[in-house]
Amino acid sequence: MNLDRLHAYRFKLPLVAPLTMARGTLTHREGLLIESEGDWAEASPLPGWSRESLADAEADLIQVVRSGDVSTAKTASIQFALACLNPEEICHSMAEQKEALPLNGKIIAGESEAAMVCPINVLLAGSPEEQMAKASELAALGSGSGCHTVKVKVGGNPEHDAARVAELLRILGAEVCFRLDANQQWSLNAALLFAEKIEALRTDAGLQLDYIEEPVWSVKDFLRFREATGFPTALDEKLLQVDSMQGLPEAEAWVVKPTLLGSIDLSPAPRVVISACFESGVGISHLAKMALQSGEVAGLDTYGWLAEDVLSPRLELSARELRMPEPVGVSVQDAGLEVIHL
Repeated sequence: MNLDRLHAYRFKLPLVAPLTMARGTLTHREGLLIESEGDWAEASPLPGWSRESLADAEADLIQVVRSGDVSTAKTASIQFALACLNPEEICHSMAEQKEALPLNGKIIAGESEAAMVCPINVLLAGSPEEQMAKASELAALGSGSGCHTVKVKVGGNPEHDAARVAELLRILGAEVCFRLDANQQWSLNAALLFAEKIEALRTDAGLQLDYIEEPVWSVKDFLRFREATGFPTALDEKLLQVDSMQGLPEAEAWVVKPTLLGSIDLSPAPRVVISACFESGVGISHLAKMALQSGEVAGLDTYGWLAEDVLSPRLELSARELRMPEPVGVSVQDAGLEVIHL
């Protein structure tokens, strides 16, 4: 990658509705697009979740270009973007990483001969009423076009959450697989109470549980939860909270958000579930390629929150999959992009 030929732009895209998250409310998604000889990548820190701000990422990109060395990238979002543009170079230059993210660049440039189709899970978030309404919409699509995997946000009152999962199971049917994400919001006792209710659903109602994601905050309680329940579990926030991937507790899956994590060692991961952070179509395209390489159903449903995109045509998002045009050759629209002088 010739850093002298790098170009960067800021973008700002409206969401379809205000998005209330645990750490604030988003109405727009802002980020950086980076172009190198016709290939595009994205660096979009997620406010409240990323370690760096958008200004930090921009400053990091500028120092990388001026140093002429991609290995000097310090922020996760810039590491992710540079890896997308030139995965072999970034992996080799970051020699301390045993196994960097399995990225493959040139997704936007049109190398594929056929449409790329990436299986996804549908995110059921928001209020209980919003989750039920979304589930009813999915059920109305029928088994042929409806979802095969849902990710349900839990982490409140464990009995209420379990009752909501039971109702979602009734609406969607036992053929749908559930991923339950508590975002570390429960105490150990609350998580165990929830698990007791979910075990009854598994036994009596045929609930397919892929995993429970981050039921508790501490590693000690996480291990106690696993020992007490035998439930399959997944790590997400803990990937950001430890200094070494080797120090993580055992789990059945890692939910990997490259925008937040950058280049990390994935060798200890039993399963890698690629997950998005409300990126534009540029970033989502790279994540979809990674997900196809991982072989896991991905968490890319956040793309549906964008009212507009930098890509034309937009990627096609359904309840089951993300589809990129055939052949992969969508283009980035210049309108609304602000040039960054590197």
